[in-house]
Parts: sequence; C-alpha cells; structure tokens
Amino acid sequence: MSHTQKAYQIIFLLTIVALAIVIAGKFRHSEAATSTPVWITATGDLRGEIKPCGCSADGDMGGLLRRATYLEQLRQAKPSTLYLDLGNNFPPPTEQGRLKVELIQTTLQKLKPLSILIGPNELLYEHSLLDQKLPYLLTNTNASWPVKSFHIEKLAGKQIGMWGYLSPEQIYQNKNDKPLVYPVNDDVLAAWKQQLQKHQLDYAILLFRGNEQELEKFENSQLFDMIVTGNNNDDELNQVLEMKTTTGTFSAVPTKGQGALEGQIHFSGKPVHFEVQWLLDKYQDHPNILPLFSTYNQAVKELFFTNLDRMEQHQQDSPYAGEATCKECHQAAYTTWSQSRHARAFSTLQKINKHFDLECLQCHVVGLNQKGFMSPELTPNLLNVQCENCHGSAKAHIGDPKKIQTSQKPAIQACTSCHKGSHSPSFDLSKYWPKIVHQ
Repeated sequence: MSHTQKAYQIIFLLTIVALAIVIAGKFRHSEAATSTPVWITATGDLRGEIKPCGCSADGDMGGLLRRATYLEQLRQAKPSTLYLDLGNNFPPPTEQGRLKVELIQTTLQKLKPLSILIGPNELLYEHSLLDQKLPYLLTNTNASWPVKSFHIEKLAGKQIGMWGYLSPEQIYQNKNDKPLVYPVNDDVLAAWKQQLQKHQLDYAILLFRGNEQELEKFENSQLFDMIVTGNNNDDELNQVLEMKTTTGTFSAVPTKGQGALEGQIHFSGKPVHFEVQWLLDKYQDHPNILPLFSTYNQAVKELFFTNLDRMEQHQQDSPYAGEATCKECHQAAYTTWSQSRHARAFSTLQKINKHFDLECLQCHVVGLNQKGFMSPELTPNLLNVQCENCHGSAKAHIGDPKKIQTSQKPAIQACTSCHKGSHSPSFDLSKYWPKIVHQ
C-alpha cells in the first residue's frame, strides 16, 4: 500500500471517529433533554380578587403579588415549567373594574403565562380592552379578534400544544348575531383531530371551561393528554377543585385566585397528579409587582375624589340622618351599637390604606352610592356601620316617626350582604347576632 493510500485511510478513519463523537454527543443531549422533568402550573379565576382584602386572617389567601413570588420560586427550582392560566380574571364591569383590568393585564405581562384561556368575565368588556401582548387563547371561535386558536411550545425537547374551549353556556350571545363561540360536537372534534395530527405533538393540553357533559365529549375523544378546567364554583370558602365525568376526574384551578395547581407531565401517558399550592402569606408580596399596585391605588383614590364631585350635588337630598340623630330616641340601642365593632368599621380601612376604595367602603360606611356617604370631610355623620345600614334610611322617619317607618327589610338580612366569602369566613350568624341584637 502506497503512502498516499495510507494517508487517505487514516483521514477516513479519523472522519468516522469524529462523526461518531458528534452523533454520540447529540444523542446524549437529546436523551438528557427528553429526560428533563417538565412541570406544569395553572392559575386563573381571579374574578377581580387582585389581593386579599385583609378583612380576616382566615381568608388571607391568593392575589397577584403572591402569585408572582410563587412563580419565581417555582421557576428557579424547576426551570422546565409550563405556566398556564384559565382566565376569568376580570371583575364585573365598573369604573374601578376597568382599573383592575389594567392592573391584571400589566401584571400578567410580567408573569409571562404561555396561554390564557378567554373566560366569561373577559367577555363582559369590549374586545378592544384585551391586551394584544398577552397570549389569550380560544379555539372554538370564528370571531375576528386577536386571540390565538392554539399555541405550541417546545420545552425539554418536546412539542407541547395548547388548545382552549369556552362553553357557549357561559356567555351571553345575541341570537341575531353570529355566534362568538360554538359548542363541541363530532364535527368540531374531527376538525381539531386533523389540526392536532398536523403538528405531530408529543403532548396536547386542553384548557377547558364548560359543563360535565362537554368535558366528557373531550375525554372520550382522546385528543388530549391532559385537560385542566376552569372553576365554575363561586364560593371561595368551599373550594371545588375537580370536575367529574362518568369515567374520570379532572383538576380545576382554585377559585378567586387563591391558589395554583402544580404537577409533573409524564410523556409516557401517566396522568398528571396535581397538588394545590395555596397562596398563603409564606409567599411575600413580590417587590417588582408592588409598584403596579401603588399606581392602581392612586388611580382608585383619584376615582374616589372624582366621584365626590359627582355626588356632592346629591348631598342636600340625602335620605340618611346618621347615628347621632337616632340616639335621641333609641338610647339603649345606641349604647349596644357603640360598643360593637360596627362603630369602628371605618378605622379598619384606614389602617390598611383602603379608606378610599369604593369596593371596600360599601361595607364600612352608610349609603355609599345612594346619596349617603361621600367622604369623612363631607359626611362625617355617615362613617362606620350604623343604624341605617341595617334599618334603612331614617331621615323621613325622623321627620314624622309615628307615620313613617324605615324601609329596610328585616335587619338580620343585612348581615350576610357584607359578612360573606373571604371577607368574613368565620362569620356565624347564631354566634354574632346576640352581640348586636337590641330593642
């Protein structure tokens, strides 16, 4: 064999060895990627509860500030984490509600969910209010507005797809207009199957908000490796954390944003075992989100004083008299009231700097938005929870007490209008009623 032939042979062998090293390295990298655990966390259903109100230690859970801290800690501990949101985060439409919408969406930009299912509360507002920078998701819609119909994310070497379903039952649709969302049926499932097959996914997730019958249709279709559901429960004190079909059980995110679902994805087909991470005070308020809340609080304060200007014209027509006037004829009742916490209700808001928050004030003053309380300066006689909160406006009654009675329904019914949910989770009417009852 010539020297030239030997040189070519050596070069060839070296080339084979180099290729083997490269292939082995790629294989090891691929193997490591596929073996990297992938975690999922799911939140949602804020319904405007951006922060625990502070009314009670028993209801002190949830909020965006703690969610931010929870997510940061989870991502540090488990870098391969999918963060999904089941939506329904907006509050009912009000002036203050719009301020909350802005805060919620700005915060979500910082939290960076991969997909946010459109929920019923989002659709209570005009579609232009939806932030196009956020990854809103809704598959069962033909509407021409900027939301994704699906999303695919590559994580740890896996192709993971996300689809979203919102039941037509959960939103108002004008019969004369083109439907905003359509129901699940065999044709829909066939179309979605083609879409799923086209993308050759390693794992498919459905974000679902609907009823048990719709859920069972998706379950029987076997299109999705995992289905996570939004919460149809309104009672945050009695959390319902699952939806059941005739053959299966599916995890639902905690309502009012009080916690998050967390689990590990098993690409072998093993179901995800979700655990609830309750957002307790062990998760401190995240410093990067606090400035957003300061901006929100300032806007709420400005709204309050703007509303004062609108309300001042009603001051002379107010039907409320105040506790001092009631005292003249009802001394014994006044004494009972003055020794109760109701007589100091406004100061509890001052302690937490919420004495200008209209949503809080309605349960701490007399006649808010009903020609009653306007501000401590303009209506100091209507501070705190007073006689007229339970017995109705009394100015007309005071003018002619023999002929005119107050208009309120039985006083006991007024209790549960404020003492409910996380605002007063330990409230027991049979226990507390004797403390305020009077003749």
